[in-house]
Amino acid sequence: MALYHCALFIFLRDRSYLYFVGFIVTFAFGQMLTGYGYLIGQSSSSFAQMTVPFTHCIQFSAAVFGILFSCLILSTKEFVPKTHSLLRGFCVLSALMIVLSPWIGYRNSERVLVFVNIAPSLILMYSAIVALKKKHRPALYYVQSGLVTLFALVIYNLMYGYDILPFNFFTHFILNFGFALTVLLFSIALADRMNVMQSERNRATDVALQNLKQSIAFKEEKNRLENELIQARKLEMVGTLLSGICHDLRNFLTPLYGYAQIIKKKTNGNEEMAQYVDGLFSAADKTRELTIKLLDFGRKKPWKMVPIQMNWLVDDVILLLKHTIKKNITIVKKSQVSQEIVAGDPSSIQNAIMNLGLNANDAMPHGGILSVEISNALLEKENPILKKFQAEPGQFVSIAVSDTGTGIPPETLPRIFEPFFTTKPTGKGTGLGLGSVYGCIRSHGGCVAVESAVDKGTVFTLYLPVSASKSGPIAPLEMPADLRVHGTVMVVDDEELVRSLITHILEDAGFKVISFANCLEAVAFYKTQWKTIDCVIADKIMADSDGLVCHEKLREINPSVKTVLVSGATENLSQESAMNKGFVAVLEKPFEMKTLIDTISNVVLNS
Repeated sequence: MALYHCALFIFLRDRSYLYFVGFIVTFAFGQMLTGYGYLIGQSSSSFAQMTVPFTHCIQFSAAVFGILFSCLILSTKEFVPKTHSLLRGFCVLSALMIVLSPWIGYRNSERVLVFVNIAPSLILMYSAIVALKKKHRPALYYVQSGLVTLFALVIYNLMYGYDILPFNFFTHFILNFGFALTVLLFSIALADRMNVMQSERNRATDVALQNLKQSIAFKEEKNRLENELIQARKLEMVGTLLSGICHDLRNFLTPLYGYAQIIKKKTNGNEEMAQYVDGLFSAADKTRELTIKLLDFGRKKPWKMVPIQMNWLVDDVILLLKHTIKKNITIVKKSQVSQEIVAGDPSSIQNAIMNLGLNANDAMPHGGILSVEISNALLEKENPILKKFQAEPGQFVSIAVSDTGTGIPPETLPRIFEPFFTTKPTGKGTGLGLGSVYGCIRSHGGCVAVESAVDKGTVFTLYLPVSASKSGPIAPLEMPADLRVHGTVMVVDDEELVRSLITHILEDAGFKVISFANCLEAVAFYKTQWKTIDCVIADKIMADSDGLVCHEKLREINPSVKTVLVSGATENLSQESAMNKGFVAVLEKPFEMKTLIDTISNVVLNS
C-alpha cells in the first residue's frame, strides 16, 4: 500500500499521499517493533532493551505523519482554523519527543505517547464532525476510521501502557486488525478527497472558462462600442467642418443667386440673356441642394418642427416609392403603433425614409421585398445606441426599412454614414444619402440602427421620440404683391458681397438702407439713431461677433427692436426658437428677392 501511494504521489504531486505513506510505514514498523520485539524479548532481554527507544521514536513519527495527513483530509485550515493551529502544536510536540524519548525513560515516554495519541485523535474527531456538517464527504470515512483507531488505541494502551489487558494472540490480532482497517479507511478517505478535489478543479475550470468567454465577449463588445464612439465622434467632427464650409458657401452663393435674380428682372424681354440667367439659376439651385444635404448631415439645418402622424407620412413615402422603384420589387407596410405622433420636420423625415427606400431599390437589382414597419419602442438608459447618438431614453416610434438585397459587407458597414462615401459607380451616387439620414434623425433627438448580412439583406431602423404635442406651427403671412412699404433698414454683415446685395435689393424696393461690416459700429450708430431705424438685419456668424450677441446689445438700447436673423448655418435655430429669443424672422441663405422684400415689408409694416 505504501508503494502504491508513493506512485500516486509521484504522478499527482499531492502532499497528502506523502504524509499517508509516512504514516503507514512508520505505523507498520512501530507495530512490528512492538509485537515482534516483545516476542523476541522473551528469549533475548538485550534485544528488547535495544529496540525500546527506537519503537517510541517511530511511534512519535507515525503521530506526526498521522496528524499532518488528517489535517489535509479534513481541511481543518478551512473549516476549523483555531483547531488546526492546536493540531500543529501536537505535531511540534511529537517531533520534539522523537529526539527526547530515548532520554526521558520508557514509562515517561509511553505516557506522553498515550497523550499524543488520544488527545489529537479526539480533536480530529471533532474536526471531522464539523467538516461532515459542512458536507465535506471525506470526513465520513475519517469518522469511521477514527472510531476504529480510537478503539484500537484503547486496547493498545490498556495492554502496553497500563498492563490492564494481557498480551496474547487474540488481543494482538484485534489490535492489528483494527489498525489495518484504519489504514484502509484512511486510504478510502484519501481517494475520496482526490475525487472531491478533481470535481472542484473541474468546476473551477468550467467557471474559469466561462469567465474567460465572458471576458472575451466583454472585450469584443467594449472594442465594438469604442469603435462606434470613435466613428460617431469622427462624423461629428466632419459635420462641424461641413457646417462651416456650408456657411461660407452660402455666403458666396447668396450674391450669385441674388444678382442673377436682379439681372433676370432687368433683361427686358431679351430671351437669350434670360436663358443665360436661367443657367445661373440652375447651377445655384443645385449648389443650394448640395448645401442642404450637407447641412442635413451636419445637423445644422433649421427644422420646422411640427407634430407628425407617422402612419400618414409613411403612406406618402410608399406612394412616391411605388412610382420610383423597379416593378419587380414588392412594397410591404406593417404598422403596430399605439403612439405615432412625433415632433419633427415632415419633409426631412420623408426624405430620410425615401433615401432608405431608394438604397434598397439599388440593393435588389433582380427584385425582392421592401418592407416598412412602424412600431413603438422603449429605449432605456443602458441602451448603447442612446449613448452613441447622445439621445435621451424614453418612448420612440421606430420605422424599420428592410430589404432582401445584396446586403452590406462588414468592412463597409462602419463607413456608410460618412459623407461622400459610396460603393456605387461614378455618376450613380454622391454618398450623401445615408449621411443626410444620419444627420436628420440625430437632429430630431433620435437614433439609427443598422443590421446587414451579405446576400441576405439590410434593415435600417429609425427611432424618433414620441411627442405629446398636437398643434402645428402658424403659417407666415403672405404680403400683397402690389403693397410697397417704405422704411429705414440697418444691415449688419461682415460679407461685403452679401451686404451689397441686400442693400441693392431693399433700396430698389423703396427702403432706405444703412449698412455696417461689424457689430460694434452698428451698435454705436444705433445708440444715437435707434428711433429712425424700423428694422435690423443681422448675420448669424460674423468675425467680431454674431447675430445673437448683436441683437442682445441692440435690445439693451431698444427692447422693441425688430431684428431679422440671416445665416447659412442657423444650427437648428427654428422660426419658433428665434421668436423666443426676440427675433421677428429668420432668413436662410441663399434667399430669393421676393422672400427678403416680403419679410422686411412685414416687419416694417407691423412696426
